[in-house]
Amino acid sequence: MADRIAKSTGFGIGDWKQATETQELVREWIAAGADEAMIVETVKGRLATAKQKPRRLSYFRDAVKDAVNDRKAASSQVTGHTDALIDRILKKDAA
Repeated sequence: MADRIAKSTGFGIGDWKQATETQELVREWIAAGADEAMIVETVKGRLATAKQKPRRLSYFRDAVKDAVNDRKAASSQVTGHTDALIDRILKKDAA
C-alpha cells in the first residue's frame, strides 16, 4: 500500500531506508484511522498549494493526522445527532 500511495502522489521510493520509512509512516496513519483514499487525497491537496515539492511523504505527517482527527470529529458529531434523533423517536413512541 505504501508503494501505491507513493506512486499515486508522485513520490518515488528511492532507497531501502526511504522505503522502510514510508511503510512505517503509512502503517502509523492506518493505525490512527486513515485509509488509502484519505492519505492520497490529503497529500495531493497539500501538494496543490505547496510552494516546493517535499522530498518525502513524512512532510505530510501532521496533515494526515489532522485529516484523521477531522474525520473522527465529524463521525462523533453525526453519532451525537443520530443518538438525539433516536431518543426523540423513542420518546414519541412511548407517549
